[in-house]
Amino acid sequence: MLSCILEKDLVEHIKTDSVGVFYLGDLDSFLLASSASQVKYNIVLYVFTIDGDTSEYVKNAEKVADLMEWSIRKVDIRTKHFISQIKKLLGAIEVTQKRDLAFYYAMMECLSEVSEDYLLCGAGLDAIGGLSKIYQKEHRANPARFHSTRLDYLASDPTPTTLQRLEDEFGKVICAPFLTFRRTSEYFMSRDWRQLNVDEKSGRVMLKASLRDAYHDRIKRRGLIATYTDAFKISGLDKLVNEILKSRAINFNFRRRLIELFVDWRLRRIEKQRLEQT
Repeated sequence: MLSCILEKDLVEHIKTDSVGVFYLGDLDSFLLASSASQVKYNIVLYVFTIDGDTSEYVKNAEKVADLMEWSIRKVDIRTKHFISQIKKLLGAIEVTQKRDLAFYYAMMECLSEVSEDYLLCGAGLDAIGGLSKIYQKEHRANPARFHSTRLDYLASDPTPTTLQRLEDEFGKVICAPFLTFRRTSEYFMSRDWRQLNVDEKSGRVMLKASLRDAYHDRIKRRGLIATYTDAFKISGLDKLVNEILKSRAINFNFRRRLIELFVDWRLRRIEKQRLEQT
């Protein structure tokens, strides 16, 4: 059911023969590429390297591309520009978590070399699929509370605004189907936490169970799936992000935790906007 819904949404939204996919070697981006391929789009996977180092994440992506007969492009991130690039990112978009910083940083670097008009990404799935840390044990057992909390969370989620700013900057249409495509997002919103993250047969918790069920055959046949944070760890980007606390150009209030640093940059953006309006 989910696969058919997503494929219908893709046909409705994407009006070209080829589409790029911000690929992190994870379930989310694999399924987006697989669905687009099913409806006959030419797929180009965009992956990143750090200072020319081809990590296992990239090697696995190359294997998947070969098996699925997709194209792949490697974008090399040069760390000598890292601090200035992070400053630019934090000054432009809302970031509240370390992994979001890594995600948008890597995607922005890839966007600079995307030649297709459309880029698919898995942004927003954690929020709509019940995977964010805000969802606790009580949300798993109480569907009403889960739905209420999710609605509140999505109402303040900066993802759509962030993607729009990136679209404006890079001149590409950035699609986050799990969150913004009508039929696909309605599929998730109509289900509670257990329906999305518990295996029906075993009754065990299996995060993203609804996605795994919908694409079981394709995953089993082509697979090579990891979690998307593995791409950041294996590539070295995760370690690089940890280093920003040492930069006085970024950590201007000498914070010890990234979450506090992100708040500082949010306040700086707000103040900048205030001054621009006066």
